[in-house]
Amino acid sequence: MKPMLAQQAKDNSILRDPEYVAEVKYDGHRALLVVDEFGSRVLSRTGKEKDVSFLKGIEKAAPSMILDGELIVPGGTSSDVSELSKQNELQYAAFDLLSWRDRETGGRFYERPFEYRRSRLEELVRMVDWPKVQVSELFEDGLTLFELAQAEHMEGVMMKKKDAPYVPGKRSWFWQKVKCHTTYDVVVTGCDAEPTQWTVRPGQYGTDGVFYPDGKPSSTKLAGYVGLTYGWYMEGELRTVGKLGYTGPREELEPLVGKVVEVKAYGCYESGALRHPGVLRFRDDKLPTECVLDYGLVTLNGGK
Repeated sequence: MKPMLAQQAKDNSILRDPEYVAEVKYDGHRALLVVDEFGSRVLSRTGKEKDVSFLKGIEKAAPSMILDGELIVPGGTSSDVSELSKQNELQYAAFDLLSWRDRETGGRFYERPFEYRRSRLEELVRMVDWPKVQVSELFEDGLTLFELAQAEHMEGVMMKKKDAPYVPGKRSWFWQKVKCHTTYDVVVTGCDAEPTQWTVRPGQYGTDGVFYPDGKPSSTKLAGYVGLTYGWYMEGELRTVGKLGYTGPREELEPLVGKVVEVKAYGCYESGALRHPGVLRFRDDKLPTECVLDYGLVTLNGGK
């Protein structure tokens, strides 16, 4: 089973929709917690087993089940989760129950309405004491939660349809994310971009008041640095659409080619190029093939 993925909300009106309930969008690593006759294990959204020893042995107190949730460091970010040295600080924030085999037999538990699954999840956690497992809090007022998330510099808000089933491995409008900032996931396509060439262009004055007839090269240019390019999958093909403005020595940037990177930008052109993109983080929890240009993200005309 693979996790259900959320769609990007088209606008903030969903925050007022009474058919949805709101939840804080965690800045962690999405993971399924599986407990069965073989023991316990934590699987990433791509199906890889994660080395999280702090949850080992949970099967001794837990029934056979599958939880959907997020590996988090309270007060931290997803980059903190990646540091195995912080294992003792990790927690599992559960927000859905997909299977509870000793209570629900002869059917697919995840096809039941979200409200029902959540009530069973809360009942389950009350029954068993798991210090490292918490249940995410739900809010009826999505707009107030979003305003709080903005004030606290959180990632955003998840809106979940109360009567909807869980659709494994699919991106569904039953879950919609409303981000506090406009972010995009793109693929690093290369490391041959030219860095900024000039601090002062030839024949111009610098901020120091000095006239530079031959110009003043940038420090990145003098160091021989290279820059990253990025792109999307369009019509099944990965296409480079622009430069990230992320520079460094070639030997350090080459391993990043092919990875997914989350960037903050000020809109997206029809070409797929982002306006003033800035790197936020590199994502090991998402496949490059999932970075498909959704023309619903295009907010600027042009791009030629």
